[in-house]
Amino acid sequence: MEKKPEEEAILNNIETSLTGLSQSLLELGVAASEVPPAEESESKEGESSRVVSDKVQESLGFLTKLNDLKGNTELRVPLEAIDQVDQGKNPGVYTKDFIEQVAGENMFMNGKLNAVKTYQDILATGIMENFTELVQEVEKRRI
Repeated sequence: MEKKPEEEAILNNIETSLTGLSQSLLELGVAASEVPPAEESESKEGESSRVVSDKVQESLGFLTKLNDLKGNTELRVPLEAIDQVDQGKNPGVYTKDFIEQVAGENMFMNGKLNAVKTYQDILATGIMENFTELVQEVEKRRI
């Protein structure tokens, strides 16, 4: 599937925003863990709170950018892949397993279709040999 240059640019923007959001949330977690308890000095608490506030604003900026970009692409992420990320699993492994499963089912179905075609050929040959008056009908219906 070939992507248009505009689509490629949009996907790059989405990827950049997701990477930035991930980094910002990580830094927010670190900054929040460094906020001192209420009984410690006010000056340090104010500085830590400002860092946390800045990281929250930065994260909101990335989320806003992602929200603005969502309507510019036809790309749809399967819910199962999002669930894998939520569970801390690699969605690439899920995708690989899914492709292998579909390929296996495809081979199975292809085998069934091949068996039906073989049976149809054997049956058609038998009918044409034993019921010569049906030869034209069998030839018409043969796939």
